[in-house]
Amino acid sequence: MKPLLHILGLAMLLSACQNSSDALFSDNEKPIVFRHAKTGLYGFKNERGRLRVPCQYLDAKPYDGGYAPVQRETGWGLLDRNGQEIVPCIYDKTGMLTADLALVCKKGLYGIIRAETGEIGLPCQFNSISFFSDDFLAAERDQQFTLIDHALRLNTDEYFDYIFPIGSQGLDGLFIKVVRDGKYGLLDAEGRLVLPCLYDQIGPFLNGMSRVKEGETYGMMDRQGRLVIPCEYDWIEDFSTSGIALAQKENKFCAFDKEGVAVVPLEFDDLSAYRNHTLIGRKASRYGFFDSLGHATTETVYDHVEYISDELALVERNGRFGTIDLNSGQEAAPAVFTKIKDHFHYGYAIVWDGKHYGYLNRKGYPMTPIAYSAAREFSGGRAAVCNDRKWGFIDRSGREVIPCRYDKAPEDFNRGDTATVAVWSEGERFRIDRNGKRLP
Repeated sequence: MKPLLHILGLAMLLSACQNSSDALFSDNEKPIVFRHAKTGLYGFKNERGRLRVPCQYLDAKPYDGGYAPVQRETGWGLLDRNGQEIVPCIYDKTGMLTADLALVCKKGLYGIIRAETGEIGLPCQFNSISFFSDDFLAAERDQQFTLIDHALRLNTDEYFDYIFPIGSQGLDGLFIKVVRDGKYGLLDAEGRLVLPCLYDQIGPFLNGMSRVKEGETYGMMDRQGRLVIPCEYDWIEDFSTSGIALAQKENKFCAFDKEGVAVVPLEFDDLSAYRNHTLIGRKASRYGFFDSLGHATTETVYDHVEYISDELALVERNGRFGTIDLNSGQEAAPAVFTKIKDHFHYGYAIVWDGKHYGYLNRKGYPMTPIAYSAAREFSGGRAAVCNDRKWGFIDRSGREVIPCRYDKAPEDFNRGDTATVAVWSEGERFRIDRNGKRLP
């Protein structure tokens, strides 16, 4: 009698458990996997410890969103939150791929079940299926990859040797890089092939453009996938922030804008960008300058270029010196000086045109007229200058703050707030302050 009563009691317990499984888990409840100590079978309890899904499974995994993998003798399936086997237990593996798509495996091949309805979305025909992006799944069959949208439509009938993760390779999520037979191409954000697999390299987008390589030559592609510079060049630099790219072909250089126009023609023996601003071109042994958009700002006439600072270059033409403003590429001071003293080491330069002296400021522009018969270095914020055999002083802006009226070349001003200097006027020697006021 006792074994019979035990069997009846167990049957009643299972029946009660089955009835209780009809109730939903509340949205804020987390179903808990439960293993029956005597039978070793698995079911699910709620957080209060009440059995909701009977212990009838060989194995069970925790719920992932609204579904949980469970195993019978026939294989794995999926339960919904009502405890219903929405996916029958006939698969080798089951799991959730997205919130509403279940990944199933049978005989080593993978497919997809629509979890809400249990319908087969894709039959088990792929070697792998994985989450790719918010818009796509990636599927592989016989070492060939393709994309599937989340509506389970094969987004393209194209298969590739590899599909790079979206947003990788510096493509900003605008394109998906693919490779086939060792050649690279691009899919757009909707999975359409917009750049055929013809290229040996596709680089990241820098300043809106991507360098591509076909064979041994390079070109440039814009963000719409349009090849704006054909693959005809031995090398192309990345586009600068100003929108210029330098290119080389058969030992000649040129520069392109983002429309693919050669703003600097392919006729220079060297071409370089200084701090992404001014371009300096060399043709034979002569140099010329271009602005940041590739427009010529000087003729190609200079024999030598020497960089002084980020904003200034010294140029030489036929033994005469001048300066170039590197922000604009234009002459700050024409190449007419036979000497430029100190090369702006102190923020200025004294220049001589063969007859007169003057001063250039730190950017290379004249800060005084080139009209003095003599000029000295600055000391104490003042520099002595001579005009018509009379001496005076200028300040660091080039303004003549003490007129040229003294007879002899004065000493330099002392440094400091109380700087003074001795001067001569009409045979008399006396001292003046920085503003030219005579001191007792």
